[in-house]
Amino acid sequence: MDSDDCGIIELSIRNHQRDEDNGEGDLASGYSSMEESEVAESKGSTKEYKKAALIVKEGRDHEKFDSLPEKKRAWIAYRILHNPLYYWLALILAVAIMLLAILEEPSTQTQKTERSDKAVHLLSEVFLLSFFTTNLILRFLWLGPKLFFRSRATIMCIILTIMYLEIFVILVTNSRHIRITRSLRPFILLDSYLMYGVRRVLRQIFLCLKYIIDVMLALFFLVTVFSLVGYFLFTNINPTYFHTLKDSIVSMIITLTTANHPDVFMESYLRSEFAPIFFMMYMFVTFYYFNNVLLAVVFAKFKSVEKRKFKKILLHKREALFRAFDLLKSKNDVIVFTDFLQFMKKYNPWMAPYETMCLFKILQTSDESDDCLTWEDFSNFYDYVNMKWELIHKTGAIVTWYEKIERIPLNMKIILYNIHFVVKHWLFDTLITVIVLANLFYIITFIIVHEKSCDDDVGSDQFCSARLGIAGSFVFNFIYLVEVNLKLFLNGPVKYFRKWANWVDYILVVGSFICLCIEIGLIQNDADSPSFRYVAMIRPLKLLRLLRLKKNYFFLIRILIVLASRMTSVLILLIVVFYFFSIIGMEVFTGDNAVYPGCCVNASFGVGVYYSNNGSTLDNPDLYWLNNFNTLGRSFVTLYEEMVVNNWFIQMEGFVSTAGEAARLYFILFWMVTTLVVNIAIVYIVDAFESGILALKASESDDETPAGEMKRINKVIMTSVEMDQLASVIHEQVMYDSRKGFTINRWIRKHYDIPVRTIEMYKGEFRGKRMMTNDDLRGIIYEGEIEGWKKAYDEYRATRELNSKPRTDHKATAGEMMKEGLQFTWQKTKKLFIYILR
Repeated sequence: MDSDDCGIIELSIRNHQRDEDNGEGDLASGYSSMEESEVAESKGSTKEYKKAALIVKEGRDHEKFDSLPEKKRAWIAYRILHNPLYYWLALILAVAIMLLAILEEPSTQTQKTERSDKAVHLLSEVFLLSFFTTNLILRFLWLGPKLFFRSRATIMCIILTIMYLEIFVILVTNSRHIRITRSLRPFILLDSYLMYGVRRVLRQIFLCLKYIIDVMLALFFLVTVFSLVGYFLFTNINPTYFHTLKDSIVSMIITLTTANHPDVFMESYLRSEFAPIFFMMYMFVTFYYFNNVLLAVVFAKFKSVEKRKFKKILLHKREALFRAFDLLKSKNDVIVFTDFLQFMKKYNPWMAPYETMCLFKILQTSDESDDCLTWEDFSNFYDYVNMKWELIHKTGAIVTWYEKIERIPLNMKIILYNIHFVVKHWLFDTLITVIVLANLFYIITFIIVHEKSCDDDVGSDQFCSARLGIAGSFVFNFIYLVEVNLKLFLNGPVKYFRKWANWVDYILVVGSFICLCIEIGLIQNDADSPSFRYVAMIRPLKLLRLLRLKKNYFFLIRILIVLASRMTSVLILLIVVFYFFSIIGMEVFTGDNAVYPGCCVNASFGVGVYYSNNGSTLDNPDLYWLNNFNTLGRSFVTLYEEMVVNNWFIQMEGFVSTAGEAARLYFILFWMVTTLVVNIAIVYIVDAFESGILALKASESDDETPAGEMKRINKVIMTSVEMDQLASVIHEQVMYDSRKGFTINRWIRKHYDIPVRTIEMYKGEFRGKRMMTNDDLRGIIYEGEIEGWKKAYDEYRATRELNSKPRTDHKATAGEMMKEGLQFTWQKTKKLFIYILR
């Protein structure tokens, strides 16, 4: 990225005379003057830093290196597409186009949709699709025809073309027809940059699909065999579930999910006491054995795929650092600090100079490096670049924000220090925990004492405030509010909100206090607000703090943090599956195929009684007609009940009675897909727990890491020479900022950069810390193999460079590139089907 956007100084630091002498130099040579830097920039001397930063980012994001922009228009398109604001804009618009289903037919079929309203919905869809069309144009300008048609952009072009044609047909004919293509909208969401984690999960599922299908085919073969045996055994004595061969197969599939167990054999049990033996054998073979075999196969294949993926990512990052090192190194094959500083300005403009210095020092691990980085040092860049560095006392305590500011009087600093000492003491934390326990007992007491008074007032619509203990809750929540704001003030917002637990704690406390104030106001005004109970539920969530008392729970929370990104990806994928099936359900199971009160009298397995309620009273629980596909929200609820599989066959048979036998295929396929996604989630949890145990053991052997903390912690100490260099950097930066005027970025940097005087006062000791990631856990698991992978790859790379052939000057035409892209897409599709079916 251009550093002008963030107010970063552009300086020339590649001193060719220095390279000819010994490849080293002092910092002053890199910061001579603004005039020299502007002249050097005009000659393109900073291009190597920019290119090196882009390569390292491509390695971090697992992107291909041949997609780096060369021409001006490609660079402009790249800048737009890789802007963080553009990432979020694309994500928001992708979600918006999916939510259009709430306003479209058949969600609005309860009231007659006017032609103008339909036109508004369709034009809104066209407007949103035009953004993603522009996105494809920018990707074409960035990648060029050859790479564009070889990427997933080709699939997006086909999807958008189909959507445009469908909208055009509807606008011209004004007809209502099945719009199954709306189920393709999730592909737009999956194509957005921020969904790379979901795409990775989806890719892993496809890689495991062949083995999963093999197990499922064996499972359904057994189901068919048992269904055939069950038909011959029970066709006369159990007519509800085994009247025909079709009923037998459906009954056995439902029994596989335990939804109709033990109802499925009660009629047979009445005739013969030996009948349950058949179902016991069936459940043991299918449910307890093959279902777990499916999970084991998914886990084993997942481990294999994940290992290959980790190896590929590791070597891809290594290749990125190889290329960046070649651009940044001097003639002595080392990177000096001045080069590294300018590279980091391009890689992360928000990084303060002292953080860059700390990163530079922590990378210096080899004995050969002397104020410079060798290749062995630079190869560990990804392990330390995300560390948060904090100035610490000799005792190990963190230097707070008020200790860094020279303008604060000494007496005020002493007062703040004493308050901070009390707040961070373990006795203060214990006191707050005792208060939380007291809050819990207070709520339980009020529930018991005032339960009768609330029950006596059950006929009134005014909700009972005593049940929640509102008076005491206000006192407790006020104490919590003082606690979190005191910690926020003493630690500073940057440090305080760096921890996920503080985010959760602050949101819960402030949110519950606001809800409590609103609730008190409603009660004082005798206002009726039964729906406010759902908002007030945030208050008891503060009690989750008690889980931190037990070490095992604390470790489980750490595992959940590491799992957060993966589980979020699985959850998003599950939502995409729900949306896909919801759109199909809304198109197929509405109108004449919808369920309604009193329908489904002739449904199989006697489920018609569950739809007998006429909708006017709630005297009986037969309300299954509410499980329909009339709107997007109801569709999600219906599919959720199908995924949970408790009584799922009641919904299935209800729609079978109205839409036909083919409806069973829809529900069974949905159950299979969601089962697969849920198994993937289970595999992630088991794998992360196994990795977490190893990480915990590794942290226990590290003196710097507190027990139970899954973190990477390192310390560095700056020398006086390095602090002088840092002072020179900050001075040049301040001089440059004074010429450029005010920007928000410079104001933030000015208030959160640590002055060199403060660093000297505390002897220049810093501590870097970051949470372990999933890649760190993988690194612990494959620790014995990683060095072999790196060595083999280095040898392969050296051989490849020796045998590399120069590129030809032939430039393919656009037609040839398009033809090559289509051939590539066809070959990949053919290989996918062959891979699945073989």
